[in-house]
Amino acid sequence: MDFLERFCNFLPPDLPEDNCWLWRGAKDKNGYGMITRNGSTVKAHRVSYEVHWGESLETYHCLHRCDNPSCVNPNHLFSGTNLDNVQDKVKKGRCYTGDQKGEKNGNSKLTDAIVKSIRTEYNSNSGVITHTALAKKYGVSRPTISYIVNNKTHIS
Repeated sequence: MDFLERFCNFLPPDLPEDNCWLWRGAKDKNGYGMITRNGSTVKAHRVSYEVHWGESLETYHCLHRCDNPSCVNPNHLFSGTNLDNVQDKVKKGRCYTGDQKGEKNGNSKLTDAIVKSIRTEYNSNSGVITHTALAKKYGVSRPTISYIVNNKTHIS
């Protein structure tokens, strides 16, 4: 079986022009489709772009209009420079710019609602519940709880 035939086997059975075509093969930890070509693993959306538009991306990035990493619909894909990719991520809220607070920060493990609950729980049980106990309960470090209960952690 040649590469193109193998690639097509991982496409959804129906290929509507407007909807996402969700890759049915292997995916990386971020949800991007992956396929092996000539002994190297490549991203499926890049292959789809090159196959359908007949253009090699070479040093260009392959970006998603739909912002769905598993999508390989060529109508949802466009090429761009590294700067285009960064600007696209910022515009779509997927890139840390320094002003994301609380749950809007991609590194946040807790929602704003949970942070409020921790503060309420600590304040209503002050002296009874420890930072360590709250840290264990919510799966974060003791210093994180300290920042939360002392209002040093921002919420959205």
